[in-house]
Order: sequence, then C-alpha cells, then structure tokens
Amino acid sequence: MIKLCIKLLRFFDYLLGWYQVVIYLISIYTSHRKKILIVDLDNTLFDTWPLLRLKKSVFHSSPPILAGTLKFVASSLNADTKLIFLSHRPSSCYRYTLNLLQNIDNFSKVDFQLYFVPKVTYKKMYFKVANSLFDEVWLIDDLTYNHEFGEVLYYNEIIEYVRRLNIKYFDYKFILNINKKRHEFSK
Repeated sequence: MIKLCIKLLRFFDYLLGWYQVVIYLISIYTSHRKKILIVDLDNTLFDTWPLLRLKKSVFHSSPPILAGTLKFVASSLNADTKLIFLSHRPSSCYRYTLNLLQNIDNFSKVDFQLYFVPKVTYKKMYFKVANSLFDEVWLIDDLTYNHEFGEVLYYNEIIEYVRRLNIKYFDYKFILNINKKRHEFSK
C-alpha cells in the first residue's frame, strides 16, 4: 500500500510539473517584458543545505535567506523584468513556499511566479522557452547538490546546456561570492 501511495505521489508530481510548464508557456507568451530573471531557491536564495545536514525538513521550514542573493535579485528588477522562481521541490510544499516568498519584503509587492519541477533536468525546458522569447535572460542558480554529504556536486549537463544558450548565467561561485561564503566542504 505504501509503495502504491509513493508511486501515486510521484505521478502527481510528474503531472503537476507538466501542468506548470503549460501555465509557464501561457504566462511567457502573454508577457510584454523584455527581460526575464529566473531564480532558484535552494542554496541560491535560501541557505538550505545546513538544514539538510541537520536532517530538518527544508521544504516546510523558513530557511535563512542569503542576503547577497536577495539584494542582487532586488537590484536586477525593473518594469521590463519578469521574475520567475524555479525550483526542484515537491509539489506538496508549493503553498508554503509561495507564502514564504510573498512575505519577504523585497518580493511582497513584486509580481512574480513560482514553478516547481519534479526533476532538475526539467528546468532545461523553462530555460529554452525563456531564451527563445525574451531579449534578455538572466539565471541565478547554483545547479549543485549533495552539500549535506560533504562534497558539492554539479549538474554539469544542465550547466553546459545553459552555457550554450544566450543566457546570462550567475553560477555557484557567483552566489558564494555575493554572499561572502566559502565553498562548503570543498575537497
């Protein structure tokens, strides 16, 4: 019974992921803005890996905000900029995450959209659509994982994909630098 429930939840996440892609496409096509800023959440806007290391629930908690990233995102916004938060998180924490973002002073009065993907590789679809429809695409995303286990690993395939597109990519090193953090657990 438990295995069936897990399979159903995964299938629901999969369907929700595709539903969000459709909503994203409609939103993009109806946007009259010239620039899009796509922002990841975990280890980019929120300092989530320490919570993972402590085995705390990251997705239903209020992780510390990385002040440098927050300042960068806020200073990058103008009337011609569409703001998208795109993260690999379970769909069950969508409302909680949306409320969390809406309660951050810098975003409380900003028209933004939040999308979750069931697999990190699905982000490539969002990047490709944005790249084809906007004059300027900015992406701030660490595209890393495994922090809590002592060795930071990179989603190299996705990073290479982003670099082939006409996207201004702000990577993990940039995020560490603006937040004055060292490379955690580097070997």
